Amino acid sequence: MTTTQIKTYSIILGLPLLCGAAFAVLLNTHFYVYLIYILLGFVFYLLMKLLGKESSFAFWIPLFIVALVAVGRFFLLDFYDHNGLNPFKIHPFVVAWLIAFSLTLLEDLLQRNVKFDKVVITSVLVIGVFFLVTFLFRGFSGFSMLIHNYIAPISFFLYFYYQKSKVDATKVQRIVRVLIWIAVIIGVIGILEYMVESNPLQNIYDEETPTWLDSTFRDGYRIKTIIGHPLDNGLFFLFSMMIVQLNIKSAKVKYPLLLLFAVDLLLTGSRSFFIISFLVFFYSKDMFSGGLKSLKQSSLALVLSAVIGLVTLATPLGTTFLNRVGSAGDSSEARWILLDYFTKHVFSFQMLGLGGATETITLVDQFNNPVYLENPWVILFFDVGYLILLYIFLLYLILRRVQGTFLVLVMLLALSGYNSFGVRNNANFFLFYLLAYGYVLAQEQPDARKLKEA
Repeated sequence: MTTTQIKTYSIILGLPLLCGAAFAVLLNTHFYVYLIYILLGFVFYLLMKLLGKESSFAFWIPLFIVALVAVGRFFLLDFYDHNGLNPFKIHPFVVAWLIAFSLTLLEDLLQRNVKFDKVVITSVLVIGVFFLVTFLFRGFSGFSMLIHNYIAPISFFLYFYYQKSKVDATKVQRIVRVLIWIAVIIGVIGILEYMVESNPLQNIYDEETPTWLDSTFRDGYRIKTIIGHPLDNGLFFLFSMMIVQLNIKSAKVKYPLLLLFAVDLLLTGSRSFFIISFLVFFYSKDMFSGGLKSLKQSSLALVLSAVIGLVTLATPLGTTFLNRVGSAGDSSEARWILLDYFTKHVFSFQMLGLGGATETITLVDQFNNPVYLENPWVILFFDVGYLILLYIFLLYLILRRVQGTFLVLVMLLALSGYNSFGVRNNANFFLFYLLAYGYVLAQEQPDARKLKEA
């Protein structure tokens, strides 16, 4: 037995003993629910070794489809700590993932199965710098947002990128297809919800009293499904359209699914997501290389888009959508006020930001009017200052190595239209899941993508 193997087995056997000691301490507190998800992390680590690391693509599905305000009802560990069992305010599946990822990373480091290049080094720098800025300015109070919005999503992409071993793309495709059909079920449920204007989880949403609840009935009913906020639903259905484009080859299956998700997007009441969805509708892997096949696919998408538009405008749903477009002035004005404020003060902010304090600060313009923080990039700038450039550089490096770059850019455009990752939600998980999926697909044709591993 080699020295590396002895170290590996010692860690695999020793860490559970250390966790057992931690369990004994936690059982004497009211934080005992963490034990369940720490154990789940160990179980998931073993499952990844047994079934392959591709199985982790299935691990995030519950996080995607269960509203954050309902997490405590489904998984005990309440995301907002309303039940007093989650003082760190971390999603239970993030707890489990970080345990599994840490064990895998430690094992790979011992076995020298880690490649160090620009992406890995920049990722470590982003996580390290964000951690230091948050700790310096906010202490432990800012860690919840840091872990949920950045560390966990980035680590998911890194999990597939840093290992020298190749990922089985066929397995990943099958798992992503399961996610697509789950999205179909939620999409059908969303249409039924809109028809009856009622949600079985409404009592949970009412009791949690989220600040967004009133907006779901303004200018017409907006679906919430099991995902919660209408904008979270909108992002989920837009994301579903993207993975359909990357996963489904048959046009007879692909376009009905795209049509279903486009209708659901309309039912969420999100004007920007619905308009952006047409970019996904027209997407083709060969769209920039021309050819008759690409022309046929674009023509089909154009015809379907025209049908969607005409049918929509001829229904009460179309009237509701037009009303929301007509009332878009206030929210658009707020975004422009923020951008104007930002451009005029861009060189007067703290170099290192405020460490995630944008959830608590209030800005006012020269007329003493509140400036609403509704742009995630501006929010991130407030949080980490000019170090935001490091995060943007990381996204640039990753974009060069994935398939479906156009779709990722569309996702970034969608995220830029509202708070998204500027507050604690799941937006960045969708982005880095899409990046990880695009990277796995790109590995199947590295010559075509001309990947640069340096």
